[in-house]
Amino acid sequence: LFKEDKVIEFTTSGIGRRMKAAFDRNELYRERKFLLQVDGDFIEKVQGIETDETMIVQGIIDACFVEDGKYVIVDYKTDKVDKKETLVEEYKNQLNVYEKAVNQITNAEVAEKIIYSVELGEEATV
Repeated sequence: LFKEDKVIEFTTSGIGRRMKAAFDRNELYRERKFLLQVDGDFIEKVQGIETDETMIVQGIIDACFVEDGKYVIVDYKTDKVDKKETLVEEYKNQLNVYEKAVNQITNAEVAEKIIYSVELGEEATV
C-alpha cells in the first residue's frame, strides 16, 4: 500500500501537474489496454533476440496524454531502488513497446516516455 504522502508528492510533481492539465483538457488516458503485432526486427531491437517470427504483445499503459499535439507516456513504478537510472535501465524496453503501441493506435508521435518512481518521488525520462 502507498502512503498518503507519496500520493500527495506525485500530484504536486512536475509530471503530476502536467497530467492534471491534460485531464482538464480531456486529453489524459489512463490504464489503456493494447494488443500489438510486432515483427522480428522490432523484437531484436528491444529485446536483443534475433528472430524472423511475428509476435503479439499485449499490455496496459499506466497513463498517456497529449501535450502540444504529441503524446507523453507515463509508467508508475513502485520498485525499491536507490536511483531512478536503475528503473530506466530495467524498463526502457517496456516503454519502447508502449511507444510503438501509441504510434500505431493514434498515428501520432510520442514526445516523451517517463517513468515515475513512487519510492523516490522522482521522474526519469527514457
